[in-house]
Amino acid sequence: MSAMRYEIVFGGRIVDAHDQDALIPDEAVESFVDEAVAELERLRAEDISVSTTLSTATVAVSVTVAAESLEDAQALGNSQIRAAFHAADVATPDWTIDWTSVSAVREDEREPIDA
Repeated sequence: MSAMRYEIVFGGRIVDAHDQDALIPDEAVESFVDEAVAELERLRAEDISVSTTLSTATVAVSVTVAAESLEDAQALGNSQIRAAFHAADVATPDWTIDWTSVSAVREDEREPIDA
């Protein structure tokens, strides 16, 4: 079986590890996301896409990976995304991210987006 390409998408909310209801400053969210994207680039992640809603500190991040199976793709995408956010000081004693969704879709199975 040859490797297929999969899009891995994680969604979550950046929170203060000491007070999950605390409002995260927009600048902090922007900084975390910018640093996470820089780390994904350093890791040579492919097709990086990130969207952020500052008012809720939510983030959706996707990468594309090549893998033999869906399970392998999810594990690889998971390791890239989580490593990048950890390097950006999210998922540390002061900040965390509550991942609320994950999807893995084979590229040739994605629905086309109408323009």
